[in-house]
Amino acid sequence: MPGSNKSTKPDAAPHYHGHRGRLRERFLQGGSDALHDYEMLELILFHAIPRGDVKPLAKQLLSKFGSFSEVIAAPVARLREVRGLGDASIAELKVVQGGQSPAPRGRQAAAGPVIMVECGRLLPRCHGLREQGAFSHPVSR
Repeated sequence: MPGSNKSTKPDAAPHYHGHRGRLRERFLQGGSDALHDYEMLELILFHAIPRGDVKPLAKQLLSKFGSFSEVIAAPVARLREVRGLGDASIAELKVVQGGQSPAPRGRQAAAGPVIMVECGRLLPRCHGLREQGAFSHPVSR
């Protein structure tokens, strides 16, 4: 454009093209320490929101809840209050929260017995474990 100070290349892609791929690569190379909290949230939201800019939504979540950890730990009802955050996005956040659970999963879970107690009563599964000799001390009904 004559008289314009901006030089643009007609074939140059906008800066946001490839953003998701670059963000994933930074995460794979440097882990979570290589990203800001909002960028970590962007990575999660990419799965639920396949098109569009999720950065404003990620920053809105941080503004409302305070940190990455507080966002993923927020109750579903509070997350539903955030405009632009649907059930798919909330589910993605909760998957991350579930992955941080200290409860054993997979092969670790099979390594030892699990004692489940409900309202002060042992559940039937515990009685089966008792019969298999999984407890070092007697378990009574």
